[in-house]
Amino acid sequence: MLADYGGAVKLEAMGDWAGAAVALIGAAFVWTQILIQRSQHRLQEAETHRLQATAWASLSQDWEIAQLVAAGQSAVRRFGLPVAMSKDFLASVEEFRAARVLFLDFAESGEASEDEWEKYEERIAEATSRLGPYQRSVQKVITHLAQVSGLVLSGRLSTEVAYNALGIQLLHLRRDLPNLMREGYALRSSCPGPLGAELALWRELSVEEVALRIGWGDFLAVARATAERISVFIDLLTAHAVQMGDLGPEVADHESLPPGAELNDLDRLAIAWRAGRRVSLRRAIGVVAVLSKTGRRARRADVSHYPQWVVLSRYHYPPPWIALPVKFVRFCWDALARPADVIRAAWKARDALDVRRLVPPHEYGANRDF
Repeated sequence: MLADYGGAVKLEAMGDWAGAAVALIGAAFVWTQILIQRSQHRLQEAETHRLQATAWASLSQDWEIAQLVAAGQSAVRRFGLPVAMSKDFLASVEEFRAARVLFLDFAESGEASEDEWEKYEERIAEATSRLGPYQRSVQKVITHLAQVSGLVLSGRLSTEVAYNALGIQLLHLRRDLPNLMREGYALRSSCPGPLGAELALWRELSVEEVALRIGWGDFLAVARATAERISVFIDLLTAHAVQMGDLGPEVADHESLPPGAELNDLDRLAIAWRAGRRVSLRRAIGVVAVLSKTGRRARRADVSHYPQWVVLSRYHYPPPWIALPVKFVRFCWDALARPADVIRAAWKARDALDVRRLVPPHEYGANRDF
């Protein structure tokens, strides 16, 4: 009987060891699958980065032209573009302006023969054809950015991969890129009044200023959502650069606010909400929260966002027993402010600004005189 009991104990012990071995093998199998999936994810991410970098490199010539169109003559100094390229571009713009303002001559004289109108149309066509290569390059760049921004906002491409592939080049031009998406002022009007006001302004402007008001984003007339998506994509790249330390927080070039501080602007957050909401409610909240968090972090030196004692204590280099509570206050302040920014953005999104909008002639002239 004792022998039977001892055998039962041994069998039970063997069963326990067998169960432990099975559990260990199962845990090892699960861990192996996790490692395999991580490895596959890294390989997939590397392949995605390679594809994005290759696609962007194929647009190198178009990107140079887009830089020239967006930044004007300053692109020669900022990006090292050939001077001859800039001169050819400005000559094409000058020819286009000279052809367009002839409309004012006909309107002021009140008389124009059929032959004069035909010559006017021919001159417009020739001037437009000279701008054709620049317009096609702009469209190629914007179309590629539309594709990448769609992948990022839908979550099929990470912001980090997009940033590593093309973000650094885009950030150099982030303040000028909206010029590539602006519509011509009189594009949607069938009345000669707006066109006459715009062309009258063209007479007074320099050729560099006229180049920014031609309407390079006219092809986006039926794609407001695409323009908003690209704008939010640039903001997400800026936020990633701030988080990585590539931008700011030092004030550069006598800017009123540190780089990235503009991300917390209500109009930008409203556009981010609109773009994210087209994907899902969760995505809209996430995008606005990221931009709000980064923008407020960049604005921590601005007294209007924090109590005066918080700002002063930061710049007077307080001891740790004062600095740590101040950091905690700033953290709590931002944590409470982010949900409020999401709500404000959702409310403002109902009448958000159109990123394709060109400043009207009367506003542009008033600001220019000022």
